[in-house]
Amino acid sequence: MSKQTREYYEQFPERYRIEAGGAVKDLTTNRWVDALETENPHAITPATSPLMHARKREITKLAEMRALARKAGVDVDEATLEELAQGAGSAYEQLVGHGYDLAMSAKTARGFEGVFSQFRSILGGDAKQPEPQLPKEIRGSPEALLLLLDEIERRQAAALERARAVDVPGWVDETEGE
Repeated sequence: MSKQTREYYEQFPERYRIEAGGAVKDLTTNRWVDALETENPHAITPATSPLMHARKREITKLAEMRALARKAGVDVDEATLEELAQGAGSAYEQLVGHGYDLAMSAKTARGFEGVFSQFRSILGGDAKQPEPQLPKEIRGSPEALLLLLDEIERRQAAALERARAVDVPGWVDETEGE
């Protein structure tokens, strides 16, 4: 819904309710639909949302650093940021070493993968990368689009060929390096 004024919402009291902080609720769908910024300068809007998320990530990272530093024996209430970082680095180093020892002591590949995947998720290695946004449409001359399709087919064929390749121990490709 587009941003509207208070007067607009007040025209339809059977449909909209305006809360004290400026939030507007659509009573037919039971959803929040707007925030009147003039009434609430702290309202979450598309403009302020990225900043709020960035600040939340900063606070989370600082909390993680303080927790790690505390485990390393640092008095986090009196420590400088540099001391926190050094303590967190020391604890992180111990954590990585412990995870390595656990993974290496696993008796089976499944055990190794189980320990390793849990350990990797603790260290943030499983953070999902955002999917690349594909264009909604491709424009160009028919010739350019045909060239694009040919290039896509060529790359798919090359990827399939690489997937079929098998390394044979002791075999040297004589064509390499040419």
